[in-house]
Amino acid sequence: MSQSLIKAGLRALAEPGSIRASKELLSYLEENNILLTHSGSRILLGMQAREELERALERDFQIALGTKADDWKGKSRAEALSLGVNEKATSILVRGGRVAVKTFSGVPVRMGDENIVLPDGVNLDVPISVARDFSEHECVVLVENWEAFEHIHKLSFEVPANLRDALVVYRGQPGGFKIDAAQRFLFALNKPVFVFPDIDPAGLRIALETPRFAGVMLPAVDMIETLLIEGRGLSERYTSQLAGSERILEGEVPEDVGSYWSLIKKFGRGIPQEEFVKP
Repeated sequence: MSQSLIKAGLRALAEPGSIRASKELLSYLEENNILLTHSGSRILLGMQAREELERALERDFQIALGTKADDWKGKSRAEALSLGVNEKATSILVRGGRVAVKTFSGVPVRMGDENIVLPDGVNLDVPISVARDFSEHECVVLVENWEAFEHIHKLSFEVPANLRDALVVYRGQPGGFKIDAAQRFLFALNKPVFVFPDIDPAGLRIALETPRFAGVMLPAVDMIETLLIEGRGLSERYTSQLAGSERILEGEVPEDVGSYWSLIKKFGRGIPQEEFVKP
């Protein structure tokens, strides 16, 4: 079953004039012996053709008469089934409005009236709507990459005392927990946000652009310098990200971000945050 075919058919029904039909829709019309008028690269559906197309969509996909192509917008998969038999017809992503959260090892997640101690490597998958339930945490640590978030209990450096009680939030990525969902969560929670980023131009820029940004959580600058002297990090990681980040980082930035930027600029290499959560 093709989601694109259903929507193409519904858009054809909604258009009073001629349309530019996809090959998929043209094949479907032909298979159902629906007569239409060709006008160059466009087609025109007459009244009888429209009625036949409506009946075909109802028969094959259980699309109710009068359904519009945009009726799936904003609906969950379960809600999409009220409009037809294809739960994937909605554009809403399964985790589109959800965020992954946890705390540092041994620290309880304070959610409303509950204190939840999660095993290492485990997180809560929560909707944006409950952001304020975590308001007992005084601040947030936003982690850029999933593996570092998942293994945050394996950090090779000491978590600063003022961040030990922080709520740890995953920043998100395409195809999983969404970045915009995490940002909306941070806005709703309204707490200072410290960022654990990659130590490269893009990572430092991401930190600066984070809602409620209050600082970075990274190993001491001299520890990073030692790693760079030892040859850790990649020059490609540094050079490939300059175009989108250098202008921002060369501007007025917080002192801690400026210190890391000066260091990686000196060596011309960037270090991923996974360097600090290795077994």
